[in-house]
This record gives sequence, structure tokens and C-alpha cells, in this order.
Amino acid sequence: MQVLCNANRGTALTAKYLVGNTPETVFHVTIGREYPVFAVSVYRGATLLLLCDDNDRPHWYPMDLFSITDARVPADWYCAAYPETGDHLQLLLGYDVLISDGAHYDALLEREPSALAIFQEKVSREAAPAAPHKDE
Repeated sequence: MQVLCNANRGTALTAKYLVGNTPETVFHVTIGREYPVFAVSVYRGATLLLLCDDNDRPHWYPMDLFSITDARVPADWYCAAYPETGDHLQLLLGYDVLISDGAHYDALLEREPSALAIFQEKVSREAAPAAPHKDE
């Protein structure tokens, strides 16, 4: 899955994406640049994308900032639903460890070295030449 950055400021966000952000927020992504998506979450009803930002760090970005340029979801992604949390994390779709290890999500947010190493491995794998897709 790939997305194109259309905006990088909080002024581009709709109300549901302002939770944790303000109109003055400046995001570390570049308008016009395409980014591979490493996971998708629904948090408090807002869709967020896990990207490797311009600082080479994992970060969850509001979908409002992007448009989808390649909608193919990687075959090795998994999904988890969290309906009991209600107004927090509700859905997570992404790479294996993000789904199978409940602590990995928080460890990424906390910038724990072991979680960053796992994420960086995913980024490196994404940068490697890919085998042709079955539809190509």
C-alpha cells in the first residue's frame, strides 16, 4: 500500500483528526512524496497510517493528509479488532509483530530500541526490490 502526501499541516485536518493535533501541527512528511504504509489503525474513529517519516522514524499519521496511490494490501498483513476499547484503538491492520505482540504497538510509540529495530527491518525489506505482483 502506498500513499501520496497532499498536506503536512494541522490546518488540513478535519475535526476528528485534531485529537492529539492542532491546526498549528507540522508533520514530518513532504507534500508530493509517496510513502509506503506499514500499518493502518482506527483510533477513536480516525484512520491513521504508520509511515516511516522524513526523520526515518515510525509515526502514525492522519489519513486526511494523504491519498491512496496503490491500494494493494500486503499479503503478509494481519488484522486485530479491539471493540471493547470503544473510544481508543479500535482496529489494527499491519505486519505480523504489530498484531501478534500486544506490547509492540506501545513500544513503537515509546521509541523502544527493540521495537524500532523491528520496524526498521520492515522498512529495509520494503526498500528492497520486490518480486512482481501476481496481477502484473
